[in-house]
Amino acid sequence: DDLITGIDNSNKKDIELIKGKIECLLSQLDSRDIPAPWLVFEFVLHKYAERNVLRKVEKRDCIDIAYICGVKEDEVDLALNYLHFEAGTLLYYPDIPELKKLVIIDFQLIF
Repeated sequence: DDLITGIDNSNKKDIELIKGKIECLLSQLDSRDIPAPWLVFEFVLHKYAERNVLRKVEKRDCIDIAYICGVKEDEVDLALNYLHFEAGTLLYYPDIPELKKLVIIDFQLIF
């Protein structure tokens, strides 16, 4: 809460205080190593979706793309969940029957 109060930009002490609080908050975040193939998978999904006006990819195509990128078939759902819930770079809803076969890459187009 004390970060929200007025800060004097010319005061080096205030700037150092803010930096310290940001570093403290960042150190508390849950960081984990992401397999490199997942990052390649994300990049290729985005490139693949650029061909589609609605920026969506069928789940079966995701599995094929994942295989090409080196993601194991049993990791595809984990990767998609990571990209949805943690990275926030796509939408994936395997528990919603109408959406479970679809991965939405550019969700800005929906709204």
